Amino acid sequence: MPAYFTNRLLSRQQAIWLSNHHIERVGPEQADLWILESKGLRTWLATTAWPHPRYVVGIPNFIQLAGKAALWVNMVRGLGLEGASRLMPESQALWPSKAYAQIGEWLDRHGRVVLKGDRQKREALCVLAHRYEIPLVDLSRYKLVQRVVWPLHQVFGRHYSLRFWLFLAVGQGQVTWSFYPRVRLLYAATNGFVSGNEYYSKDLPLFADQFTPEVLPPLWLRHALGKMDNILGALHSTLTLGCHQGSVYADLFGADVVIGEEGVPYVLEFNRNPSMEPLQAEDASVKEHVMGWFFEKLFGSGIKS
Repeated sequence: MPAYFTNRLLSRQQAIWLSNHHIERVGPEQADLWILESKGLRTWLATTAWPHPRYVVGIPNFIQLAGKAALWVNMVRGLGLEGASRLMPESQALWPSKAYAQIGEWLDRHGRVVLKGDRQKREALCVLAHRYEIPLVDLSRYKLVQRVVWPLHQVFGRHYSLRFWLFLAVGQGQVTWSFYPRVRLLYAATNGFVSGNEYYSKDLPLFADQFTPEVLPPLWLRHALGKMDNILGALHSTLTLGCHQGSVYADLFGADVVIGEEGVPYVLEFNRNPSMEPLQAEDASVKEHVMGWFFEKLFGSGIKS
């Protein structure tokens, strides 16, 4: 097993796994594994004097994937506006000079929208239902408009979203990805539509595999994975930019999916640094397994020269 270098505060799950596998922290010149801070990652990798090691946790263009607005912008660059809209029709980057008109058009088309910033915090979220609300909002705070998929499929009388943990690796001009086989549920409040950890209670199942097969719509998983594969495939050329031959760049991220009342899954967004803060003992155990799965995928990645 390699030694590692990091310039960031490790998550609890990362620290536990590294310690349990006796992987020691060393300087960047000695390490076979770098675990890097997301902010400034691309510049750091481009300017460091040290040769890139065999494994890097962090992808030079990962922010282009996981930044909510940047992901959509890069799909437009590769596929054009029409192609990006077909591939990920639930979201669209806001163009600063056209944001007012864009939001108005989305309200006319969908009836209700959510404005989001690129940050993961709830304060960077705004729900609009009418055109007259647009002038009351500081649009400079928001990067993305997202339609409210409605009506949604329900379990236990609640709407919910699904969080997939995804492993993404880039190396030798290839992009590979896989998903952790347990999919987490985030519930909305009763009669609500915005889901989050705060609406979970101990009487609710926390993972999709705790349901009997008939609870969730048939083929929901196959359809969701197919849509994610199409989106990641469209970003192939962006993700491979700036990657040195001989290194494997990988990261863990979250994909958020909702299922419409008709049983169709919708991929809403990809999130860099998905929250690994546990809600309870089972959640903590699974998230430790997720981190172990991530490192095992990284060291045993199928990317070959």
